[in-house]
Amino acid sequence: MEKIGDFSKRCEVTIKALRWYDKLGLLVPDYIDKFTGYRYYSIEKVAEMRRITELKDIGFLLKKSSSSAPPKKTATNIKLSGRNGRSLKNLRRTHHVN
Repeated sequence: MEKIGDFSKRCEVTIKALRWYDKLGLLVPDYIDKFTGYRYYSIEKVAEMRRITELKDIGFLLKKSSSSAPPKKTATNIKLSGRNGRSLKNLRRTHHVN
């Protein structure tokens, strides 16, 4: 596993962005040290980060879920909406994105 700084360099995103994605529940660290608060990411998370970057690059925006239920730590709770208003769920359905 890599510390957040090393992971951010590998994925070419800022540490601030990774913390935001964690807050949204979109890209949750594999481990958070209880004493230091350091976030650690596995190499498998690189593919998830690339997917987020690709979706942003094609015009989807990250937004907090409007649900009143407590958020689950999955990307399905995050609304990614494009300029045409399609959600990530609809994008997955029409383009078979996992």
